[in-house]
Amino acid sequence: MTEKSKKLELFYDMDNTLFEMSKPLVGSYSGKIGSYGKVNGLTNEQIIERLHQEGFFEQLTPIQNSPTILKRLDKAGYTIRILSQPMINEYCIKEKNNSLKKYLPFFDLRKATYTFDKYLLANNNRVLIDDHVHHLETWQENNGIAVCFSRGYNKSWQGYKIKKHKEIFELLEHLEKERI
Repeated sequence: MTEKSKKLELFYDMDNTLFEMSKPLVGSYSGKIGSYGKVNGLTNEQIIERLHQEGFFEQLTPIQNSPTILKRLDKAGYTIRILSQPMINEYCIKEKNNSLKKYLPFFDLRKATYTFDKYLLANNNRVLIDDHVHHLETWQENNGIAVCFSRGYNKSWQGYKIKKHKEIFELLEHLEKERI
């Protein structure tokens, strides 16, 4: 097995994993994030309305040092892909791509996939790093390796977790040793 073939493929979620979405959403309403997708004091309709506003996704900024970590992973030989669930409107994907170009200029946009069914890309050499328990569960059910990016609303996840992006290196080393 060559060094490159030992490497796992990494699929990173964008919203609340690479880019901070909760704070801009909450800040616009002066509420607090409760469970996933819920902001205290707001209806689902109000949240959805905000997520459909032009400019919302383009204003998002990276969480912690995510661009630096992705660049290090890229230099280490990992295949990095973005796997994000879009809003159905004329702005979302364009704005997400603009954010990727701005903050991850080394990233090839052809490796970005927007889908509601992330699990369709799962297999035993692919790692999904995501904050959404449903996506992690369906990824794992389809033989993928699921890693939760820890947030206040996903504490129920019982599998692999990271709290900071830099923790992915140690976890990947562990996962690759398991595969040998």
